[in-house]
Amino acid sequence: GRYETAGKNSTTYTSLKTKLTHVISSATDTEVHTMLDALLPPDTYFRFNPYMSEDIPLNEHRGERLNFMKGEGERYLERNDGKLKKAASVLGQEKSTIQRLAEWAKLKGDMYEGLPFVSKL
Repeated sequence: GRYETAGKNSTTYTSLKTKLTHVISSATDTEVHTMLDALLPPDTYFRFNPYMSEDIPLNEHRGERLNFMKGEGERYLERNDGKLKKAASVLGQEKSTIQRLAEWAKLKGDMYEGLPFVSKL
């Protein structure tokens, strides 16, 4: 998830460095999302990135804070139920024999790429 401070975006609360960091982070985040969404085939990229109402550090371990985050995540998923169901449907689809063979061949090719005894045709 992501957290955006409310009311602290004025010049009295945020330094220029912090503002630039937020802009760059936001642009990079959006850029990666846009690029993946455009490059990948339809229904192969799903992004779940809820807004969090509080800034909670990654090393949080207190039960009440973890339950709070769980609740925020559950509310986000409820609001995005259609998107979640679509992702689950895509992930649950059986792959064709051709798809499995192509993935196996790519995996094997990636394993040996760059080795001196393997030459490309």
